[in-house]
Amino acid sequence: MNYQVGLFLIILISISCNKIDYNFTLREGNRTVVKGNVNSQGIPSGNFKIYGAEGKLVSEGTYVDGIKKGRWIYYLDIQSQVEWQKATSGKYVFPIPQNWILRNSEDNSYRAITYSEDSLIVTRFVMKEHDFENAGASNFSEFSTAYFNNVESNNIFSKKADYSDYFSESFGKQAISFYHFIGNDSSGDSISVFNCLFLNEKSGLIVELAYICPFENSEFSYRIFTDLMLDIKYDDSPLFLKWGLNW
Repeated sequence: MNYQVGLFLIILISISCNKIDYNFTLREGNRTVVKGNVNSQGIPSGNFKIYGAEGKLVSEGTYVDGIKKGRWIYYLDIQSQVEWQKATSGKYVFPIPQNWILRNSEDNSYRAITYSEDSLIVTRFVMKEHDFENAGASNFSEFSTAYFNNVESNNIFSKKADYSDYFSESFGKQAISFYHFIGNDSSGDSISVFNCLFLNEKSGLIVELAYICPFENSEFSYRIFTDLMLDIKYDDSPLFLKWGLNW
């Protein structure tokens, strides 16, 4: 993609804390993709607006030290809001919606769920690390192929979309596999599964992310899942090259 990044001169200077903010604009051709504020290190810090393919505002909210925080508004078919908060798992830091409830796990994975008003589980999120040796794979491609072949072989889920190339080209993550599956839960209700594997080059481990949600909320759930994924930091450094900001 032919991105043009505009980092304009100093806009705001707070004398009391010696803080310097810059206006940041990312364009694709003549279309604005992202507008917001970054600090002197190029880290998203302040109000941001994200635009869609036709220049329509898709979401807006606040970043603090490169991670979403507080209320974000999503302008999809139905306007929705998410209150983001910071979560940690080992050396990982990332945002999660405030209504997510953490679940204990015995395999060192990070798990969260949400409940409906009648106490039924509505969504599930899993973040887990894998290493090549224990998985019997010699590289990322081999691991990814075996992993997703296993997902499809159970005949429960079918592949609806492949986002791998888009995220590889747009966010500097060459070793990534990202698919949207659809299927049915034990009650027969239609569900979506957003499933992503990517290589954490800092740790040498593969990170697995999975988000299971009702199919009718797929567009909104895709936004939640990818907004979380793209903000992940490991050892205080981002794992994705977001909007051309190399910080």
